[in-house]
Amino acid sequence: MKNKYSILIIALLIVIAPISNLAHHIAPAYLFSKSAWVAIPAIVVAIVFVINLSQINRINQIVCLLGIVLLGFLLLNISSVVYGESKIFLDYRYILTFPMYLIMAEFFSRREDSRKFLATALIVQGMLASIIFIINVHFFSNVLIELDDSGGSVLIFDGEITRNMLLGASTSGNMILIAMFALAFWKLINQKFINAVFWPLQLCMIYAISLGGSRYPFIGGLCVLLFCIFLKKKRLKNLYFLVITVICIFGFVALFKIESKEIFRYDLDFGGRVEKIQLAISLIFDSVTHFFIGPSRAVAANTTSIEGYGFSDNSYLAIALSFGVPFASLFFLYLISYTNLKNNNGLYKLFTIYFFFGFGVTNCIYWESYVFNATFCWLLLSRQPSNSSLKHLG
Repeated sequence: MKNKYSILIIALLIVIAPISNLAHHIAPAYLFSKSAWVAIPAIVVAIVFVINLSQINRINQIVCLLGIVLLGFLLLNISSVVYGESKIFLDYRYILTFPMYLIMAEFFSRREDSRKFLATALIVQGMLASIIFIINVHFFSNVLIELDDSGGSVLIFDGEITRNMLLGASTSGNMILIAMFALAFWKLINQKFINAVFWPLQLCMIYAISLGGSRYPFIGGLCVLLFCIFLKKKRLKNLYFLVITVICIFGFVALFKIESKEIFRYDLDFGGRVEKIQLAISLIFDSVTHFFIGPSRAVAANTTSIEGYGFSDNSYLAIALSFGVPFASLFFLYLISYTNLKNNNGLYKLFTIYFFFGFGVTNCIYWESYVFNATFCWLLLSRQPSNSSLKHLG
């Protein structure tokens, strides 16, 4: 009974994760100076974690979690003393929440009765984000969230269409991509799930991703679609349903004269990501102190490259700049330890590549809702038996 309520709570938190930022703008609420729409779910997960602690029975994982948190807290205090600047632990809470999500996801994904709850929740959250984005762009394009003069984000009703709209393009795009993976997983464990439903849902989600113009999740979505098409069994049938669905969607777009405002950005560069990486590396190796505890927050925030770029878009280096290289290495080694190298499931391998590469091209370590959902999706896919790979998806 305890596990049943726990998985239902986790599933509910997964579903509301994509709209937490939007909900905060509609009904602002704060807890510990942070958005209550983000803080409360994290606290609830912590409570569920503690309640199930006796059954989790992964002493080594829990010891590692405590070690990471204590070491991180120690480094923050050392950095505060060395640089004479105060650091708020809640700003770096991912060193606690991320390992906790990993332990929780590993625990619930082991339970066969929990997997369908998790898969369903992950699909629903992506469809919810897709519907909001599509309606927002095509029917209420003047309603969006944008930065005000003081740097804060506000909800406005007379703006001009942007990439982000009511939901951030990068964050929501990746949340929707998680749902595409989960939908493929659901098709795998439910062979009766018909293609006439499967393909329209997948295409609806990748179309929503495209509206934000975020290239990484869009490329990931194409990989999922291609992976589902070019399989040994029923390849022509899959391709048939996909072609018919694409024709129907384009017919709908033409009928209602829907225009894409900000879809493909592939003629643009990569946002100075190479320069940003070079900037971070130069800061880290500027001194022994920077290498072991990271530079001061002011230096990291105000230093720019010759091209004028400030650091961003790399979660690996972001942690190294905040805590130093040794801690960042330990942190991601802990993450890597959850990789199931013996799993031959192609879908799991594809998600693993996407997951780890994403830390190198985005700031996703700061996207708490995304990290939460992606972690549960990753560990859910890892539990699929290797002899039931997507070779049998049809």
